Amino acid sequence: LAKRGHDVHLLVPGEHTDFAAMRAGGIRVHVMPFSPTFFGRAESVARLTRLLRAERFEIVHLNLARARLVGRLAATLAPESLRVVSTIRGLEARYERWTNRFDDARGVDAARIERIPNAIDLEALDRIPHDRHRLHRELGLSLETKLIGMVAFFRPHLLKGHRVFFDAAKMLAD
Repeated sequence: LAKRGHDVHLLVPGEHTDFAAMRAGGIRVHVMPFSPTFFGRAESVARLTRLLRAERFEIVHLNLARARLVGRLAATLAPESLRVVSTIRGLEARYERWTNRFDDARGVDAARIERIPNAIDLEALDRIPHDRHRLHRELGLSLETKLIGMVAFFRPHLLKGHRVFFDAAKMLAD
């Protein structure tokens, strides 16, 4: 988006190794720690509200439960022209129902809200012919070879337990 001329900002709770590359790509990065305490969250809402007003954002994308809570509260205090997009994953839907109350309290017309369900069309995936041994052939492996996979970002700083996965896979192989 920054390369297409949009003024892109990223608001994060702490420093990250990719910030230099993001800034070099024209993305303005704002570090704003989010405290788990009530008063800390209130301060986060106040700081985010000031940022939303100062930058006059047109759209804000809220990702993950804590960001949605703070962001939706701040958005209720921001200019009416601000549009909010929320990404909801799995069990986080319960938080979304709770934060929807802020839209109701602000008097947001339900006709202006569009819900976008999970972007994966599971029914379309079910219609794809399944070839259980395609990957074996592509990798030149015998059909008896067991394949185990992990779908995740393989980045050491995300601490997603990849080492545990690799250690377990080695034990299974041994």
